[in-house]
Amino acid sequence: MSLFLQHGYGKGDKLDRALEKGLVKGVILSPRDEDPERLKETIATIRGYSRGVKILFDPQCYAFTLSPVRDGKLAAYPYYRRGLSRADFVGRRAVAKIAAEVIDYQATIDIDGCVTPTVHLNDLRDVWSQIALELIDASIDRVTGVKPRPLYASLLLSERAMGQRSDVEAFLDVLTRMEIDGVYVILARDSSSYTSRIDPAVLENYLYMVYVLGVINEMEVHCGFADTCAVLLHAAGAASCATGWHNGLRQFSLSRFRPATGGRQPRPRYTSSRLLNSILLADLDQAFRRGVVNEVLSGTDYDLAFRRRPALELEDTWDLTTSTLHHLSVLGDLIAGIEGLSRRKAISATVALIDEALGRYAVAQAAGVEFDPSADDEHLRQWKHAIKGFRDATGL
Repeated sequence: MSLFLQHGYGKGDKLDRALEKGLVKGVILSPRDEDPERLKETIATIRGYSRGVKILFDPQCYAFTLSPVRDGKLAAYPYYRRGLSRADFVGRRAVAKIAAEVIDYQATIDIDGCVTPTVHLNDLRDVWSQIALELIDASIDRVTGVKPRPLYASLLLSERAMGQRSDVEAFLDVLTRMEIDGVYVILARDSSSYTSRIDPAVLENYLYMVYVLGVINEMEVHCGFADTCAVLLHAAGAASCATGWHNGLRQFSLSRFRPATGGRQPRPRYTSSRLLNSILLADLDQAFRRGVVNEVLSGTDYDLAFRRRPALELEDTWDLTTSTLHHLSVLGDLIAGIEGLSRRKAISATVALIDEALGRYAVAQAAGVEFDPSADDEHLRQWKHAIKGFRDATGL
């Protein structure tokens, strides 16, 4: 079980610092945010810290069909195509050409496997889901002709696509028959606003998918943009989960690829292992002033000052690099807490963490802390509901 870093815009020194401190075991690269030459330099930097850090490349081919699209540096990559429609994927030759270009490019860079091209899936039974499967199949054919590497099927699944268990099972029945080494899967959230809340049925089916692929079929399952749900996904059988240094790299939304509409800067947040949530710094400030900060603080090397002073007095020191390193430290510790446990014990341990977090929320709320709606405890009840359904389905 490993924590990966979701690479993207605004890298600065955050990637270097995370690698230097050993907070992540892998990196998922974003070509949208660095041109080919800079990306190769980033790969060399990662290798300079450790050959043991796994590097995967998300070709982000789901941007091919978006219009209008904010594709950043993607246009500089030789495999990239803009403005494709369903007609551009008709016929095996057309699909094979797209897959070959994506796989061939990945053979030219120093990464630890090839990720197949994919499209955004809103329905696991429609024509686009068939296109996604055809792209995987064509990639299987192509990868045998280039530098041998593990092949990971890429899936970008909307919350809508994950709503029905029967659809998930039918899709998995086809996917698990394919000769792939693993899956790189992203759950695309309906909202572009950061939140730990999620439809319990969607989460239940996501956990079920991870379990079927990772445990029953013994594939490597890498969950992109997983964030605080990482502990649940690891308990279900994920090999890795990824998160990044800002909200857009912690939860996926297609708004990343849509033309910018403006808006205010996101308010600073604090990741609490005790609440299993990313709360606002203003919420942490309330907890200090109400005398219940110990119910919230994670106890990393980065948050010690919050024990002595209200959080809003320290806001200027809580820069993006510091908060990122803290975030990675918290998620890494949560994942390590279930590492090595049997699947059944890992699920039980996760439920215990959720129950403890609910108790701490209750203490803080009783003391007068009024959490922002984006940081309250509703997600914990949703998580418990999802885990119950997952356990019923798997016998765990």
